[in-house]
Amino acid sequence: AYCRTEDLRRWFLTQECALFRFRLDKILTSSSAFRAFLVEADLHFDRVSDLEKERLRDFLLSIPNSNVSPGELSVSVFYQVPFVQALDLVAKRLCYVHDGMAYVPQSRMVSIIVAKYRMALSKSLVRAALSFGEVTEENERIAPLLKS
Repeated sequence: AYCRTEDLRRWFLTQECALFRFRLDKILTSSSAFRAFLVEADLHFDRVSDLEKERLRDFLLSIPNSNVSPGELSVSVFYQVPFVQALDLVAKRLCYVHDGMAYVPQSRMVSIIVAKYRMALSKSLVRAALSFGEVTEENERIAPLLKS
């Protein structure tokens, strides 16, 4: 029912993404729960190895508001993603970019995952809108419920 008009789709997307972000923020408190979520959601992001973290130490520590101290760098989790997937973080300078890859602290992965979710949900709502007319025409009993 929320796919009929652009305004309804936009409202639904906003609400669903806010709820998804809230739930994802809760998962981020546990690194193992976050990894389990990535596996279950079939999201593939490359973790930065300890060797590479040491090589990029100064750059990773210089990320603004990353809340990573020099002593915590070895236990902190960073992900390496194509920079085009992290454009909002790149624009706000909240990650380190090198050779086309963005190095993102785990705490900032939420925006990348929510963007992927938003894009998939938006496509699904558009597909649902295209088939909305067919459903209401085929089943007269459900049509009044969907239209109200």
